[in-house]
Amino acid sequence: MSSFQKFFFFSLLALNLSAFADNTSNDPYESFNRHTFAMNQTVDKVIYKPVATIYKTVMPDFAEQGVSNFFNNLAVVPTIANDLLQFKLYDGTHDTWRLLVNSTLGVFGLFDVASKIGLTPHYNDFGTTMAKYGFRNSNYFVIPFLGPSTVRDTFGFGVDTLGFSVYPYIEDVPLRNGLVILNFVQTRAQLLQFQEVVNQAAVDPYTFQRNAYLQRRSYVLTQNLGESASENNGVDDADPYVA
Repeated sequence: MSSFQKFFFFSLLALNLSAFADNTSNDPYESFNRHTFAMNQTVDKVIYKPVATIYKTVMPDFAEQGVSNFFNNLAVVPTIANDLLQFKLYDGTHDTWRLLVNSTLGVFGLFDVASKIGLTPHYNDFGTTMAKYGFRNSNYFVIPFLGPSTVRDTFGFGVDTLGFSVYPYIEDVPLRNGLVILNFVQTRAQLLQFQEVVNQAAVDPYTFQRNAYLQRRSYVLTQNLGESASENNGVDDADPYVA
């Protein structure tokens, strides 16, 4: 399961667990965020969803799974970088072996051979690294054209993408751009199966997405840092705002 698939899984989980718990203490930029959310929804309706639907229709299941595996394999590179920044040597070694096995025996990551031999997927990012070194609480922020995040995780996404991922080091510009677009389309296509459920479940789609993202990030930080969700993501109302 990719990171984006996990996001929507935990979106649904958040709905059941929190029953739309009010996380406005993490959303001082709500006016801007709601406008950005509305714009993103429009762009998704006009561009992203139709393209993803066509992709899902024409791609055989086995080919779509191979593409998903390929991009999941590329995503291990920034995970390894953040493992090392956090001095998590066991995880760094585990993830390095996973990358090597899938890049070779798995034919450039098209097949997830590593999982079959016990090298299970693990996710880490620079947002988690910043949380480890003190940037625990961060306000909710919706990135234009991309979606839910926090101020910390937006910065972390930039570092992971521009500094740790393979994309900036691909000198063939058409190839690089093609990979970025294909990754985005593939990710959006994976979310189509959840769309109807979310539409029916969410009284306020904005609140649903915000709470789901914060729940998901709390889970990720707890898994990686071994601390409580309130410490990691600032969901406790008593926690101060941190930009």
